[in-house]
Amino acid sequence: MSIKNGVWYNSEFDKPTPGERVLCVKMPKNGNRDYCLGAWYDPTYTYPEGHWVTNGSCTNVTHWMPLPKLPE
Repeated sequence: MSIKNGVWYNSEFDKPTPGERVLCVKMPKNGNRDYCLGAWYDPTYTYPEGHWVTNGSCTNVTHWMPLPKLPE
């Protein structure tokens, strides 16, 4: 998938390359949206629909965007 920086993708319809770290918007149970870093992983036996792994307990990712390249 060719992706431009600065574009938010709806996680329901678009997924990043599996294992790629991205900036995410998560929606915890308390309803307060927040940013986090995360990665999408394709379906496995344990997670037949695939799953998000984030730096926090919430994996309810609503949107994501690619991270910029690291400086030289």
